[in-house]
Amino acid sequence: MTTDNSRTFFVTFRTYGTWMRGERAGWRPGGEKHGQPPAPTCASILAHDREQMKHERFYLDSAHSAIVISSVSRLCERRGWKLVAIAVTRTHVHCLLVASAQRNQVLGDMKAFATRGLRAAGAIAEDRPPWSRGGSVVSVRGADEVESVVRYIRDEHDGGMSRVADA
Repeated sequence: MTTDNSRTFFVTFRTYGTWMRGERAGWRPGGEKHGQPPAPTCASILAHDREQMKHERFYLDSAHSAIVISSVSRLCERRGWKLVAIAVTRTHVHCLLVASAQRNQVLGDMKAFATRGLRAAGAIAEDRPPWSRGGSVVSVRGADEVESVVRYIRDEHDGGMSRVADA
């Protein structure tokens, strides 16, 4: 349930193997804070991480996207959190929600519920990880920031599925 202790979080997590350390798209070494510029491309780190992969990269299709949106919606209902907006693309999930929980619980619960939904639908095998390790959970403060994140989720994800909740 949302309470006076509730916070608004912008959550992002990526599919397995689609955001590797050392890639051109940008990465941050451990300990770096959100908002800092990405580290430069590093072929040796990228090669090492690719060698460690036990599965092929995982991409979400429209059926997967619908399952993830439904699973996250059910999680929010169960926990009493307010789902403000969600977008699911081929390689990642963005979600804005209001929750009275710690950021790591929010991220972990979202990934767990989405994984269970995908497995229950037979969309992925039991031994197949759908998500990369970790993710990003950023506190969002103020109506202007909330509206900016909602716009980003709604407008910047052509080709993905999105849902913006009624305010």
